[in-house]
Amino acid sequence: MARESCTTIHYTFTDKTKRNPVKVTLYGTDHQVAMEADYDYELDAFGNWTKRTVWVQTQESGERQLIEKDIRTLTYYPAEAASP
Repeated sequence: MARESCTTIHYTFTDKTKRNPVKVTLYGTDHQVAMEADYDYELDAFGNWTKRTVWVQTQESGERQLIEKDIRTLTYYPAEAASP
């Protein structure tokens, strides 16, 4: 999809509340799949992702390539600590 613009982007999410995509598909002006991105997650005990890996496959290359690895640390505070 080097310089081609996309006409449609379709997202598939893990669930309705978290809104973490598991797949993103971009369609070119010819309505064919131009690129697909797959997301893998590792979740903590609260269901929030702590590690995310993004793989992309383009129509031109046909190969699935790792393009991004994200790691984040989340800190949770007791509910009573938030009360004034």
